[in-house]
Amino acid sequence: MPPETTTVPDLQLNEELLQKLLPPYNVVLHNDDVHTFDEVARALNKVIGVSLKRGYELADIVHNKGNAIVATCRKEQAELYRERLEGYKLTVTIEPAE
Repeated sequence: MPPETTTVPDLQLNEELLQKLLPPYNVVLHNDDVHTFDEVARALNKVIGVSLKRGYELADIVHNKGNAIVATCRKEQAELYRERLEGYKLTVTIEPAE
């Protein structure tokens, strides 16, 4: 007789536990006097996947306020976005989201 097979129910992720284990991070783009709105909008479009319209809106916020949160995501993804935006010579930091 074969051994008895038991099934384990799918574990449902506890959102609160997930937040503690993988807290979200903000990707913050900082203003500079080097890049045009067009360059910033296109970089955000290519790297983060925002529309060009949203890229221009974010570029305007950065220009007027000095910085803007351009994405909020898990730390690994935030680090990847930072690295790729830095490839466009943009100034980017990441910080834990509040």
